[in-house]
Amino acid sequence: MTNNMLDVEQSSIHLVPSFHYDVIYLKSYDEYLGISLKIIDKALDILEANPDYVFTMEQVILLEEFWERRPEKRNIVKKFVGEGRFDIAPAMYVMPDMNLIDGESMFMQAKVGKDWIKEHLGIEQDSCWIADCWGHHSQLPQILSQSGYKYYFFWRCMRRDVMKNEFIWKGLNGTTINTHWLATGYANLHFPDQSKRENALELDFAGVTPKDINSLYDTIMQYGPSDSVLMCNGGDFSSPQPSAAQIVKQLNATREAPKIQFSTPTKFMESINWGNCETVVGEFNSAFQGTFTSNIRIKQYNQHLCNKLYALEKMAVLYKKKIDLQAIWKLVLKQQFHDTICGTIADVGLKETYDDFKLIEKMIDKELEQFNNSNEPKAFFNPLSFERTEIISSEDKLYKATIPALQKKSIHEMEDVTGSPQKINLPCSFIHNYYSAKINEEGYITSLVENHSKQEIVSSGTCFFGSLSMQMDYGDLWLNFEGPLNGGSVEAALTQNNSDPLDRHTPNDIVYKNTLYPQIKRAEIIQNGEGLTIKQFGVINYWQIQVEFETEIKLSSISPVIKYRTRFIPKGKNYRIRVAFPTLIDSGKIIHEIPFGIQEREGYEHPAQSWINYSKSDIGAALFNRGIPANNVDDGIMMLTLFRSVAMEYKTDSIDSYSEGVPHEFDYAFMPHSNIEASQIINEARSFSNPLIPVDDNSLINKFKLTGSKNVHVSAIRWSDEDIFVRIYEATGETSAVSLEMPDASSQLFKADGLEKKISEPMEMTLDRTVELEFRPFEVKAFLVKI
Repeated sequence: MTNNMLDVEQSSIHLVPSFHYDVIYLKSYDEYLGISLKIIDKALDILEANPDYVFTMEQVILLEEFWERRPEKRNIVKKFVGEGRFDIAPAMYVMPDMNLIDGESMFMQAKVGKDWIKEHLGIEQDSCWIADCWGHHSQLPQILSQSGYKYYFFWRCMRRDVMKNEFIWKGLNGTTINTHWLATGYANLHFPDQSKRENALELDFAGVTPKDINSLYDTIMQYGPSDSVLMCNGGDFSSPQPSAAQIVKQLNATREAPKIQFSTPTKFMESINWGNCETVVGEFNSAFQGTFTSNIRIKQYNQHLCNKLYALEKMAVLYKKKIDLQAIWKLVLKQQFHDTICGTIADVGLKETYDDFKLIEKMIDKELEQFNNSNEPKAFFNPLSFERTEIISSEDKLYKATIPALQKKSIHEMEDVTGSPQKINLPCSFIHNYYSAKINEEGYITSLVENHSKQEIVSSGTCFFGSLSMQMDYGDLWLNFEGPLNGGSVEAALTQNNSDPLDRHTPNDIVYKNTLYPQIKRAEIIQNGEGLTIKQFGVINYWQIQVEFETEIKLSSISPVIKYRTRFIPKGKNYRIRVAFPTLIDSGKIIHEIPFGIQEREGYEHPAQSWINYSKSDIGAALFNRGIPANNVDDGIMMLTLFRSVAMEYKTDSIDSYSEGVPHEFDYAFMPHSNIEASQIINEARSFSNPLIPVDDNSLINKFKLTGSKNVHVSAIRWSDEDIFVRIYEATGETSAVSLEMPDASSQLFKADGLEKKISEPMEMTLDRTVELEFRPFEVKAFLVKI
């Protein structure tokens, strides 16, 4: 124990009073809002009464609500903020899940939050305090640094090979950020108080005697040594305790424990000698894998609406239409709160979330009406920064079109490839430039020979290629198979990477762990101008659990991508459904797409942005997903978890999480290849996830053109006040050079930070308004174009 006078004299504890705010969780937004406003009221009262006291709050969405609902308290908030005693961290609009949302959304979380703080309180925040999110990908150091953060704090998903209080985290592109691990969580101390403690069963509240303080100090120091020790006074909706200031004075007077000072996250980090800290490379993933697919429609909705919003932003710039999208963005960002997007919320929150999603789509569609006023589109817009060739369905006809990057093409410019649909018999074959396929009587692909390498992809024996599978799953919304989660345990703070094979049973299991496969009742196939369309009608069941499904498989005449769409209405409880693609690729390399980059991973289930790739030597396969992040590879089988029927009825009203009777639709795709470049996979995956946008047949006014390396992509083009903001990134880890051609009205180009603020003098442009750009591996760059 730390009980001798010398240790006590040389040691220091930074105590951060705060509370963790759930936007939605066990209660609704409004219910939690009422509780939280009272907590802030109480914190301000304590700050007023105790000049040594300091308080930190988290998310700007709550501070914005307080500002609007308590206008009489704005000046007192400004006063304490100005004194450095009322802190905001992470200063994002909400505390999002750090894994499931895309990189552009992460930048917007910081921009919207920090812009509000700057406008109303006049300060810059530099600590990203992530109290309760599980999973931290390796592009976060770059994203956070460009967003003005110097420090990163997290609790969950610590790697077992690291486990240090402080370290310098080096991300994918080499950017570093000073990082602290909250080894004992965000609810260390609770001073005597009569207030109700939310989630007390999950959080281990320590006592506050010198003996208790010393014990906690030693527990934290086992992950040190540290120059200072951080302790948290708070928890989920933990009301601040007026007794804290007096008890801290008493503890310091006893000199039986290290000296305690009220502090903020930034002040604590400034006390650390970072020159003595080790550098850690890589990511911190994964944990709580059940959250990747619990209430899966939330993930699907989020990606769908984000992609639609990004397309709207680009179109607004290209058509020179100023649109105020702030209200839409705030509602989108709200849904990215970590419990919401992870699906770990009660029924009342689920209803509110889906209502918000419907409202967001209505708002976006209303803005899109400016670009398409007809029932039948006359043209289609490509929102991506590379040219793409598509088969387009319009007015009961099929058209083949190659559409330039960030441009549109009229229907009358497209090639009519409709043809006459013909129903053909199964089994059959399909041969074209990319692969040769054989399809059996049930509509499954039984052979897939990649044309360039002449190698067979499909492995037979385990299950059919592209087959659904069902496993009984008695976990909760956080954990596959087992529950409930003990959220306050040491294990709950660490990575949980365990193998997740297609079949989990052993012969002597007393628990039924067999994997169940479907019965195909009927299969049919149609040939048309697009290629082949196979439809399977089947059922997958276990006793009374019977899920009838329809899977549509499209083999395109112009593409190597085999598209799947599965529909079903869940029935029954406590199961998960995966789709499996058994391959003959043995011990291949597994690559997942992460925000603004790619990450090599082991075969455990991890979240992927829109694709994973599995390859070896001269043969490979890519699996695309549209808002379905849970991917893994085991024993050569590529798997995508589509759905989990689980809940947390032990904790709250949660029956809606089973999704019984709610129609579900899943879009995913498989692409065999001869170990092609990652840029080609990215282009195909992005095209799959970002449908063309129907527009009127009007010419675009502005033009952005990115030429050169295929590895460099445009993430965003949007109005930023009177300027145009552009974010571009290198996606595959190669040094690359590109040319950016800007609109004719462009007068100057400036480098910008992640928050869309100018950070350079004007850059050199050619007479045709082109600038040459060089990118280091995985580098993200941002620019402001003055019009």
